[in-house]
Amino acid sequence: MGGVRIHPAHFSTGGQHIMYEKQTLPNGVRIVYEHMPHVRSAAIGVWVGVGSRYESPCEAGSAHFIEHMLFKGTAQHSASELAERMDAIGGQV
Repeated sequence: MGGVRIHPAHFSTGGQHIMYEKQTLPNGVRIVYEHMPHVRSAAIGVWVGVGSRYESPCEAGSAHFIEHMLFKGTAQHSASELAERMDAIGGQV
């Protein structure tokens, strides 16, 4: 992926050593993942540098409002339909 920074890193928990990768996309979105070839599922974490921490006093609450709107569905698909589709493939919203 052009323009993506990849940062191999690791941490330990209870004597177990875990290797993971961090990538920063060109738009600033940060993605952290661990490659586990022995499992047939995925867990994805996405971090975006926005939110109340970055809001001015006149924007207070905007990020929280947008967060709630993300779970309201779309014009073509209701929130429950999207959740059911995710559930059908083993996902969780």
